[in-house]
Amino acid sequence: ITSESEYKKLEPHLKILELNNFSFNNQPTLKNINSKYRKLAKNHHPNRDGNEEIFKKIGESKNILNKYYEL
Repeated sequence: ITSESEYKKLEPHLKILELNNFSFNNQPTLKNINSKYRKLAKNHHPNRDGNEEIFKKIGESKNILNKYYEL
């Protein structure tokens, strides 16, 4: 991510994955994103009495962030 405005657009997704301790100058890595996703997905999985809506939001956010950070 090369601009602060681009980073700002991703902030809601970072917040969903509880990665809001990062900033434009200190961005998360793919490893950070995927690690946090696995932890949250495990906790919110519907088969483990988790919330399906939260589980879906977590997956969507991970997919969006992965697209930006793979480049």
